[in-house]
Amino acid sequence: YKLIKSTRKKDGDSTITQKELEAAVEKIKDDGIIDNSKEELLQNAITFDEKCAYEICTPRIDIIGIDIEDDTEEWLNTIISSQYSRLPIYSDSPDNPKGTVYVPDYLKYLIENPSASNEQKKQALLQMVKPPVFVHHTMKADDVYKLMNKQKNHFAFVSDEWGGTYGIITMDDALEELVGQINDEDDNFDEPMEITDDGTFVVSGSVLVKDLFDSLNIPYNEDEYERVTIGG
Repeated sequence: YKLIKSTRKKDGDSTITQKELEAAVEKIKDDGIIDNSKEELLQNAITFDEKCAYEICTPRIDIIGIDIEDDTEEWLNTIISSQYSRLPIYSDSPDNPKGTVYVPDYLKYLIENPSASNEQKKQALLQMVKPPVFVHHTMKADDVYKLMNKQKNHFAFVSDEWGGTYGIITMDDALEELVGQINDEDDNFDEPMEITDDGTFVVSGSVLVKDLFDSLNIPYNEDEYERVTIGG
């Protein structure tokens, strides 16, 4: 109520712009009505529908998945090393996605069928593959979230303008845009941007050019840059 009241216009116009909402959230935080974490959540909710799939997805270069052309031993190595509960399935390259698999189901099959042949293991996994959900890289994040909910799928492939695979996106990726980083207790990750003791910036290749510019308070015009991420 206080947020709505603080943004209500005196001339009776009920229309509230995004900038006014953002300013109102900042004001009620400065007034001590909400803390920093609640302000971040509200600001993220306000800007959520501005984000595109390419801004929140895991880029193609970082995709960890199962190539159905590999042998089943390689599949198991990938499953163990990745520690993900869901993995993308593709043939030869991520540009030929077949869907996703829920890893615990496949591991359960292996435990219950210790003497299964490689062919039986391969067929078992293929029968578990959930058909892929595709989203264009420019689809808005809130639309991606709605689509995954509708499809009852926590995983989608992000396509580029040529029909190839730009990256992958999960329900967690979308939720993190609202609530911040969601970490499992075993997660180990490096900061995407760090400043060393000598003042040098060390930046991950997956960092968005826009995010880097924003962190350095440098004006950014996406029309001037062909690259979306630092790594291209």
